[in-house]
Amino acid sequence: MSEPHVNASQVRILKLMEVLAGHEITGMHLRDAARLAGESASTTCRDLQAAAAAGWVRRVDDVRYALSPRPIQLLTHFLWALEAAKAQIQETEQRYTATPQ
Repeated sequence: MSEPHVNASQVRILKLMEVLAGHEITGMHLRDAARLAGESASTTCRDLQAAAAAGWVRRVDDVRYALSPRPIQLLTHFLWALEAAKAQIQETEQRYTATPQ
């Protein structure tokens, strides 16, 4: 089977999501994000602008960026689904372990 095509800019942007995580309030300086991502400031700036245009990153000021609410909202949906699954598992467990009448 052939190797899947990997888009380098998409991989860089996903890495930036990880780099920015935890800096939602004050944001992270472009220079620091670039250093932590292992990329140049110009490449990081371009990637952050693309992520911002897609609604995944917000610009805090001229040189600081932070995750937008969007990735956090996705996590919230996952947590809701997880809680629903837990409730369903608990209900099934109770049905199967109930004392027969």
